[in-house]
Amino acid sequence: MEIFVIQNESMHMCETDRATESLYLARGVLEQELSPRLSSLFHLREARALARRGENDAKQV
Repeated sequence: MEIFVIQNESMHMCETDRATESLYLARGVLEQELSPRLSSLFHLREARALARRGENDAKQV
């Protein structure tokens, strides 16, 4: 349940122009051992946050 809440918070932060905070949340979760499904979800959150910040690394994630 905790990961679900963090995912929602990360999405909300990105949509309210707080992409840096969203990126920190996503990367914090990605440090854990995750299932492939959850890993994909948080890599997507990471890429969206990077894109919102205007960074070119979003294409490589």
